[in-house]
Amino acid sequence: MLTSKNHVSIHNVCWLILLFSLLSGKQVFSLEILTMGDSITVGIPYYTEGDGRTNGTYQYELKKRMNENGVSGNVYNWGESGEMTTDGVNRISYVLNSRSANYILIMEGVNDVKGGVSSNTTATNIAIMIDKSIGRGVTPIVGTITPNSRPGGFDDLTRNVFNPKIISIANSRGVKVADQYGALRPGWTSVPLHYGDDLHPNRTGYAIIGNTWFRTMFPVPEVSTGSAENIRATSAIATGYVDPNGSSTQAYFQYGKSNEYGDSSEVNNIAAQNNGNIQILLTGLEQFTIYHYRITATNSGGTVYGEDRTFRTVGTLPWLQILLE
Repeated sequence: MLTSKNHVSIHNVCWLILLFSLLSGKQVFSLEILTMGDSITVGIPYYTEGDGRTNGTYQYELKKRMNENGVSGNVYNWGESGEMTTDGVNRISYVLNSRSANYILIMEGVNDVKGGVSSNTTATNIAIMIDKSIGRGVTPIVGTITPNSRPGGFDDLTRNVFNPKIISIANSRGVKVADQYGALRPGWTSVPLHYGDDLHPNRTGYAIIGNTWFRTMFPVPEVSTGSAENIRATSAIATGYVDPNGSSTQAYFQYGKSNEYGDSSEVNNIAAQNNGNIQILLTGLEQFTIYHYRITATNSGGTVYGEDRTFRTVGTLPWLQILLE
């Protein structure tokens, strides 16, 4: 059995291999992802069985997002219609034994809410499933319970009682949470995002679920463009802040004479757990010229851009510089 230390090490290695895959243009690593849950995981009414199949609704959407971002792998549907979390506790070992996997996505509890199960019992059962997954060396990610707008106050219980306890129990174990409820609820009834029964998502809803799983597994970096320093006639140092959000990240600056940019700086490679300020030299500039620049960062979750900022280069003729100022 893998220890938690070994578990974390394997997780970091996965990120490093994934980064190499993205940079080289070759998919050299394939993620195996198990999905555990009730009929919402199965994909009712579009699919009626899980049984470890690779078809499904949010499974398809998640894999689609992975492929779009250069991450290869398979997503297996182990949903069980009507399942409560107590059933999930009894079944998860079977799912974990089905194949070697890197992740297991656990989203259960909607039937507990409908069935009058206490929120404490649900949270305890989710905790057991988390612990069993970690004990097998599989990284769990927990999804919040999705909306239920049927009469009876189920949605209020889900939002105010059950989901906060699920989030708390996941946080206590250092496990990521995919807030499926928060992603679906704004358009749940207005768009709508359910297929007509106020409980099961429609295809648009499932696309949101798949995207939320992806964004939780592969969060994009957080960036902020800083000031320009040591400005000279043909060069300047651009500064910025990068939080890689747990994934090895490449950061650089785009710059040019307009906000169309056109030039890029050298790349700064940032380890998954490092965050902080970076400084990169911009070269090949023209004197007495206004330049636009912004920080840019890319990881397996995608590319993000910082704010556009400007600076003006100085010149070699002091009297002309005074006139320009």
